[in-house]
Amino acid sequence: MLIQNTSGEHTRGVKLQRSVGAGKLAVKFDGNRTQLADLYQRANAKIRIPKTHDKAMEAVLINTSGGMTGGDELSWKIEALADTHLTVTTQACEKIYRSQSGVANVTTSVEIADHALVEWLPQETILFDQSGLHRKIEINLAASAGFIGLEAVVLGRRAMGEPVRQISFADRWRIVQSGKVVHADDIKLEGSIEALLQKPAALNGAASFATLVICLPESQTDQADLTLAQIQAALPRDSYWSANQIGTKIVARFVAQDMYQLRQRLVPVLYAARQQRPLPKVWRT
Repeated sequence: MLIQNTSGEHTRGVKLQRSVGAGKLAVKFDGNRTQLADLYQRANAKIRIPKTHDKAMEAVLINTSGGMTGGDELSWKIEALADTHLTVTTQACEKIYRSQSGVANVTTSVEIADHALVEWLPQETILFDQSGLHRKIEINLAASAGFIGLEAVVLGRRAMGEPVRQISFADRWRIVQSGKVVHADDIKLEGSIEALLQKPAALNGAASFATLVICLPESQTDQADLTLAQIQAALPRDSYWSANQIGTKIVARFVAQDMYQLRQRLVPVLYAARQQRPLPKVWRT
């Protein structure tokens, strides 16, 4: 095995230390509010449950390694039993650093039972130059369940003069409701991306983007119509976003010049999508 270090020298036979973390969270309804049913943490994957005054439960996912690089692995499993309401977020932005070999892998699995609602609202993922991340998220929800999911990606930190010229990024979404695939989405950026990202059909020179997917219960078509209208009203009248509806599913996509502008667009939309409920505290600190 040949590895090039940061000074440009080569080292043979060096096995680099890698983080392999996993976390599992299950919640149940006790007749009054959502409560913890099961919690599992391994290695650098931690889950904290802050105190709230809401009937919903809030969970904060933490990667204590401080970021990821090639060869790191992280997996999350979330289970919301019947009638529960769970909001899942992250303590901070996940940083994907330059990789000397391979890619970081993140997998998320969410099971949502009857009349339950899960909100998957991690903070932004920052991809640095020559980083690698392959991410998969699989959602399985009942016909009467709901899901709100956001993933936001920032390519480097422009304010710090950190351009991203080459990465390996793959993002795969699969959402199944009542045994039927209702959403399948794949994004892939591979190799030299400078020229690609300048194209109008890509990011048109921007450096951040996000996808928001809302799947309401199959019976709530009217509520989906209202939610879409509220999202559209919350956004500026420009060409850097789109929102579409199919049945009770809404997909909104956003493009912004940097992370600051992206969050300015996302916050009012999340308020609208969540019926004006406050965002998790980590989003506001």
